[in-house]
Amino acid sequence: MLNAKYSVLHGGEPTGNEIAAWAEVKTLFDEFADADHYVFAIPMWNFNIPYKMKHYIDVISQPGMAWGYTPEGGYFGLMSGRTAKVFFASGDGYGEGTGFEAFDFQKPYIDLWLNFVGFDRVERVIAQRTLFEPDAPLVK
Repeated sequence: MLNAKYSVLHGGEPTGNEIAAWAEVKTLFDEFADADHYVFAIPMWNFNIPYKMKHYIDVISQPGMAWGYTPEGGYFGLMSGRTAKVFFASGDGYGEGTGFEAFDFQKPYIDLWLNFVGFDRVERVIAQRTLFEPDAPLVK
């Protein structure tokens, strides 16, 4: 898949084994792009998103499909007109005012990605401190 992506990035066409790999990428992207609704449930794993979600994002975020680039205008998303609802969950409190905001790579990464590919609106639902009782201190 990676070799196929670089063939496309450099203005070429995939060859050999790349052809089947690129067809799989296109199938996954088309499935994503054809959705009527986007709902993501994303737990925080070690301050970030799960590796399988990262891999999925890497596979479907392809040039000419999810995003484009021009020297004059830079990068632009090709998936405009879409709204995503994202359910974030984390074990500890990383929200504003906790002092732990810098540890949260989960929410900023997903927001950046959805904005990069052109989503117009992201609705967030945040469930945090899922490892503890509501009134338990963060540090013992």
